[in-house]
Amino acid sequence: MQSDWNALQVFLAIERGKTARDAASRLKCSHSTVLRRLDAFEKRIGARLFDRTPDGFLLTDAGARIVGRAQQVEAEVLELERLVDGHDVRLKGPIRLTVPPPLAQFLILPMLVKFREMYPLIEIELVTT
Repeated sequence: MQSDWNALQVFLAIERGKTARDAASRLKCSHSTVLRRLDAFEKRIGARLFDRTPDGFLLTDAGARIVGRAQQVEAEVLELERLVDGHDVRLKGPIRLTVPPPLAQFLILPMLVKFREMYPLIEIELVTT
């Protein structure tokens, strides 16, 4: 069975929302796009995943067999996104800290060395009052 992440997203959105319109809202696309993608997915895998009823979409036996695995794939994809999210972002720019002298000397200054190593593009202005 050949599959892709977009098809699984459509499958899960329909399973959760029970209607093409709700799935479309979740996926930020049109309900006709959802129906077209579901139809293509069902044809590709050679199985009907939902029964279309007046009350909405209900999982077929085939759909029920894959829903757990689709949720696992979703969790893995989301975890991958969390692992790389923001790693290409370089923080930069000025920061002004205004603190009393004892706090600056005993708390802030020791931390600034490590902070400066981690974020070399951030310019720190320390004002003690």
